[in-house]
Amino acid sequence: MDVKTLYSVFLEIRVKILLLIILLFTLALTVYHLGYNLLINSVVYGLLLLMSYKLLVKKNMNKYSPLQLAIRIWVPLVILMYVGIFFGLLYTVFYHSESMGVLEEIGKEIIKLKNPERIFLFNLSRGILAIIPYIGPFIMGIALGNSGFIMGIALRKLLDLEYYKDFIIMSLVPFHPYGFLELLSYGFFLTGSLYIRARKWKYMLISIFIAVLVLFIAAYLEVWELEVYKYGV
Repeated sequence: MDVKTLYSVFLEIRVKILLLIILLFTLALTVYHLGYNLLINSVVYGLLLLMSYKLLVKKNMNKYSPLQLAIRIWVPLVILMYVGIFFGLLYTVFYHSESMGVLEEIGKEIIKLKNPERIFLFNLSRGILAIIPYIGPFIMGIALGNSGFIMGIALRKLLDLEYYKDFIIMSLVPFHPYGFLELLSYGFFLTGSLYIRARKWKYMLISIFIAVLVLFIAAYLEVWELEVYKYGV
C-alpha cells in the first residue's frame, strides 16, 4: 500500500469522524433550542447508526458467520441507545416539566404493551423493517435512538424520585438478559439484510429465523423483568 492510498484511507476515516461529530452537535443544538424534535432526532439517529454500522461491518462477509455479524452489529446498536439516553437526560435539563409530560404520554402507550405477545409483535415490526436492504440500519437507528431518548427521560425521573438503585438497574438495560437478546435479535435482522444484498438466501433465512426466535424469548423475559423491577415509574 503506497503513501497516497494510506492518506486517502486516513482522510476517509477523518471525514467519517467529522460527520459523526457534526451529527452529535446537531442533535445537541436541537435539544437545546427545540427540545424533543422527533423529525430531527430521527434523521440524526438513523444516520448515526448507518455510519457506525458501516464502520464495523466490513464488505467481506465471508469471514464471518451470521452470529459473528450479529454481534458486530450489536455493538453500534448499544452505543446508539446510550447516545439516545444521554440526549434524553440532556433534554430534561433544559425542558424538565415538558420532558415529564412526554414521558407520561409515552408511558400510557407502553402500558398497553405489558404482555409478551404485544411486545413481541411491536419489536418484530422493527425487525421486519430492518431487513430492508440499504435503509434497514437507518430505520433501526430511528427506533433505537428515540427509545434511548425516552429511557433518558425515565432515568431523570428516577433521579428526581431518588430511586438510585432503580436508576442503575435501568441504565444497564441493554445488558439485561432481555435487553441483550432484543438488541442481538435486531443484529440478526440487520445481518439478514446484508445477506439479501449478497444474495445469500440460505444465510438470510437462517439469520431471520434466529432473530425471530431470540426476539420471542426476549419478549417473555422483558415481561418477567417488568414484574420484578418497577423502576419507580
